[in-house]
Amino acid sequence: MNNKNFVIALLVVAITAILAYFLGALVNLDSLSLIVGVFLGGFVGALIGSHHIGPEAAKSNTSKARPQAMPAANSSSFQTIFVGNLPYKANTYNLRKLFENYGTVKSVRIAIDKETRKKRSFGFIEMNTQDANKAISELNDEPFYGRELKVSHAREKIH
Repeated sequence: MNNKNFVIALLVVAITAILAYFLGALVNLDSLSLIVGVFLGGFVGALIGSHHIGPEAAKSNTSKARPQAMPAANSSSFQTIFVGNLPYKANTYNLRKLFENYGTVKSVRIAIDKETRKKRSFGFIEMNTQDANKAISELNDEPFYGRELKVSHAREKIH
């Protein structure tokens, strides 16, 4: 969770605790109401925080410097595929569905800008090497939500 989401979750906890304290005082629960408020606030804060962070933001560790420089798969049976020119409305679900037409997909990552937290126009798919080669040859330069995908083998990350 980034700092902004942490502050939002903390505010939700505090506000819920205060509201529960005053509502509890109306029905003579006093100190118990504060405990219940903190508990409920923590629960609601955790839900809000997990909603704001999302799976794509949590998994992405890309930087602006070298968009294609991501590590190749550690296992020799899997290959990491670079997918460029992604439309901004693309998400991990519809990207996974597209690549699953060519084999089993191990992981899908769409790059997120660290400063703006917005999607960038590229991502990475990890799949079986044989399936990956087929997907690359079939999907490169194919339209996807109005843009031609650029699909290739991902280069290894340069430190």
